[in-house]
Amino acid sequence: MFDCEQKILDREELKGEIMLLPVSVPLSLFQLECASLNNELAVRAQQIHDLYVQFCVNQHRELVKELDLFFSSAALKQEALLSHRGCAMLCVCQ
Repeated sequence: MFDCEQKILDREELKGEIMLLPVSVPLSLFQLECASLNNELAVRAQQIHDLYVQFCVNQHRELVKELDLFFSSAALKQEALLSHRGCAMLCVCQ
């Protein structure tokens, strides 16, 4: 599994853990309402998850562009080399 995939899965798991947090916490004399805090944390976890997914996609897109340029260049060099050899063989055969 790629490092990006594991980090994405970890963030999805974190969001699930946040949703399982209690919605209220009893304190000595009063009870603290945590539902809005949990929702805010879940939203932030989702935003981080989305940003990280986009970051990974952009990284892979750049890598694909670099690979495309590399192989295009190699193909052009090979084509030039083969056309040069073909010309030399035609000259020898005649």
